[in-house]
Amino acid sequence: MADKQRYPAIADYALISDSNSVALVSRGGSIDWCCIQRIDSGSCFGRLLDREEGGYCSISSREEDWTSSRRYVGDTLVLETTFYAGSGEVRVLDFFALPVEERHPYRQLIRIVEGIRGHVELDLKIVPRFDYGGIKPWLRQEGVRLYSAIGGNDGLLISFDMDAVIRAIVIYTFLLILFRITGRRSLMEATPFDFVLLLIIAETTQQGLLGNDFSVTNTFLLVTTLLGIDVALGLLTSRWRAFDRLINDAPLVLVEDGRVIDDRLKQTRITEEDIMESARKNQGLKGMEQIKYAVLERSGAISVIPR
Repeated sequence: MADKQRYPAIADYALISDSNSVALVSRGGSIDWCCIQRIDSGSCFGRLLDREEGGYCSISSREEDWTSSRRYVGDTLVLETTFYAGSGEVRVLDFFALPVEERHPYRQLIRIVEGIRGHVELDLKIVPRFDYGGIKPWLRQEGVRLYSAIGGNDGLLISFDMDAVIRAIVIYTFLLILFRITGRRSLMEATPFDFVLLLIIAETTQQGLLGNDFSVTNTFLLVTTLLGIDVALGLLTSRWRAFDRLINDAPLVLVEDGRVIDDRLKQTRITEEDIMESARKNQGLKGMEQIKYAVLERSGAISVIPR
């Protein structure tokens, strides 16, 4: 007879389904039964029958002292489980995505974790076992945050989305370092080539930021995060000059008394023609000998002081 402490009562489980697939989710956040393709197909998670070998997918708090509450969202089979642990609170949404086409052969089981307040440490464990626990699958990494589990004629594709805030911080930091390395030449007035390159970078960055979530909420979250990073960097650069120099550099003299400083031109990837273009446009000068100083500003613009 099953150990009551190891096997939760059937009343502890909530059902989610899309009319084809079915799963049972425990109060502790573990999917202990799931038939992913059809209700009468073999299970990929079957811990309901075999606690040790049946397979499961669990999202659980690391705190020993936790409580939970749950409900269905509106008139749907979207299950919302809220965990209360320590000083934090986190919400888990479980549901099957409805296929775009009625005859679409693939089923999607989605689990979304949302922080509500405080700090909660969670453990995610995915232990697929096909054919009611009889087949242990081969696991393989297919890409970034993308894995496959293949056993017999069955298979699962497991993917993870990076949190939007973390994505925004990582991409912002990467671009900051990238433009810091490429120098202020990239911040000057764009040539047609530069313009095309910036368009490609912008499109690629947008895809990386949004991922597969094009919702208004996610957009607001990303914009707020990026503006928050920008404000934080502004405060840091205004308080610590060393940090300001690290981020923004200092103005750099490129021409002194009509003499071009070649090493600095190579360092910044500025050409003599760039300097003369600025001299003609801003001061009406025709030759390098008419320039007292040409200075590459922190903004990437070239300031020219005539003799």
